[in-house]
This record gives sequence, C-alpha cells and structure tokens, in this order.
Amino acid sequence: MKLKEKINLDSLPRVSDLKSTDSTELKAKFKKATSRSSWINYIVIFFSIYFVWNTGVAIRHNQKLQTKLETLENKAQLLEEANKNLALQKNYYSSKEYQEKATKDNFNLAAPGEKVIIIKDLPAPKDKSNNIFAELQELRKLINQ
Repeated sequence: MKLKEKINLDSLPRVSDLKSTDSTELKAKFKKATSRSSWINYIVIFFSIYFVWNTGVAIRHNQKLQTKLETLENKAQLLEEANKNLALQKNYYSSKEYQEKATKDNFNLAAPGEKVIIIKDLPAPKDKSNNIFAELQELRKLINQ
C-alpha cells in the first residue's frame, strides 16, 4: 500500500503514447533532414570538402615539383661549372706552354739552349690529382645522385 501511494501509476506515460510521439518526432526530423534547404546544405558541405581535399593534393604535387626543379637546377649548375672547367682546360692544353711541357715530358726533348739535368733515385709521385678523367668521373657521380 505504501508503494502505491508513493508511485501513482496513472501519472506515468504509457508505452503506446511514447511510441506514437517518438514516431511523429522521427517523421518530423526526417522531413526536416530531407527538405530542400537541407539538401543544399549537404551539397555545399560536400563541395567544400572536395575543394579542400583537391587543394591539399595540389599543394603536395607542387611541393614535389618544386623539389624536382631544385635538383635539376643544381645539376644544371654543376654542368655549367664542368663546362667552364673544360673550356679552361681546352685553352690550357692548346697553349704553347703546355705543348712545350708535353714534348719535354713525353718525348724527352729540350728547347734550344736548354740543359737537361737528370736526378737519380727520386720517388714516384703518389698523388694523381691532376687527372682530368678523375675529375670528370667525380662530376658524373655528383650529377647522377
């Protein structure tokens, strides 16, 4: 008895009442969600996300192209320096001084009025840093990296 007095069963909503109100509320929410203005909002949101996504993809693509451009510019600078070096070497090798030096070194010839002194037991040179082909190979290695 005390329990019935404290809780009035008639004041509680019935299950059938709850079902009808919930379904009408759901129908109203569904109609609101599928109205024309809502569809326009969905389309605007979709295109906004699509635009942001494509912008991010374009930025990443541009960054990759920028790094490729920088590496190609570096290779072009290396090749320009190599061309300048080769032009200087060409001028040097076509000069009279080099031709005179080459004939002295390779053919053991001397200029008129020049005396040749031979020194025995000299150590052979260990460093061959004047080798042109070694420099070109180093440049090729740098360019192909």
